[in-house]
Amino acid sequence: MHKVRVVSPTGTISTFAGTGDIGVDGAGGPATQARIAYPTRVDVGPQFDVYFDYPHGMRHVNPAGTITSWPSMTSWCSSSSGCPGDGQPVVQRWIPDPDDMGVDSAGNLYVLVTMPVRSGLDFQWIRIVSADGTLDTLRLSDGQYWSRCTRCNEGRAHAMAID
Repeated sequence: MHKVRVVSPTGTISTFAGTGDIGVDGAGGPATQARIAYPTRVDVGPQFDVYFDYPHGMRHVNPAGTITSWPSMTSWCSSSSGCPGDGQPVVQRWIPDPDDMGVDSAGNLYVLVTMPVRSGLDFQWIRIVSADGTLDTLRLSDGQYWSRCTRCNEGRAHAMAID
């Protein structure tokens, strides 16, 4: 349960990340020796960087097999002030519990996040981690207002596709 597994073209199953014990540790070391917690979404970039979520943030494994942690933000995005961490390295700020994610052909990671505030009103945004590790916000809503989005529909997104 607390592992990311891969299946080779010949059908061999092996552990890519995690020891099987729940936790969030091992950043800076081999992914196979790190404890991870409840990974549910996994995506792979064009350079074979692997990204997966955990209940309070995300993990990244580079092509050499080294794992890093991107913890949850301590403050939220808003329509008036934007999102904390924009323009900063992703290791300093991140997002909680993504709804969906995808990596484009340039290696940029897009993450859809929704924070329910009350019935019928959600804060929702897409965070981008550029290939150089800088964090930005592409789309932001608070249920009534949209900013930094030129072609958005009212309503809540549940998934996204990246090409």
